[in-house]
Amino acid sequence: LLLELVQRVQGLVSEELEPFAAEPVRAGLGHDRHVPARAAAEFRRGLTEVHLDLADHALRKILARLDHLGATADVAKIAAAIGREFTVELLQALTPESDADALQAALDQLIAAGLILPVGPPPWTTFVLRHGLSQYAAWTILFCSKRKVLHATIVRVKGLALRQRKID
Repeated sequence: LLLELVQRVQGLVSEELEPFAAEPVRAGLGHDRHVPARAAAEFRRGLTEVHLDLADHALRKILARLDHLGATADVAKIAAAIGREFTVELLQALTPESDADALQAALDQLIAAGLILPVGPPPWTTFVLRHGLSQYAAWTILFCSKRKVLHATIVRVKGLALRQRKID
């Protein structure tokens, strides 16, 4: 039974599926109360390679999606520099050259691509990068010099917002 499950998970890696489709399966592996502890431990050890294959497969799919998005990928890169959770206001402050409509269109494309999720109703919507691998992928294709500038700008913008809140 355990061998069969490992083979099914390996099959997910080779199929052209949503990069995160295997995540629920991976999360539950080896946590079944009906599997003896020794068998579950052996099972988890045997899955190390499968986990790496799943992560590598998902990362490649995410990078391909980002590449396909073109200029919209720049918004994903900035979001990744901010962190896993970000607001439209902070994105707007970091991309002053783009107007609100263009930024919203880019966010809609990222949602359609399955890379980000909106949290909360407008106008208080916060966005979350769907998976840590999404953040990692977008962050790694950002040039180091651009990362440094973005991080400095993020600190400055957040510092200004904090000072403004203290004044109010």
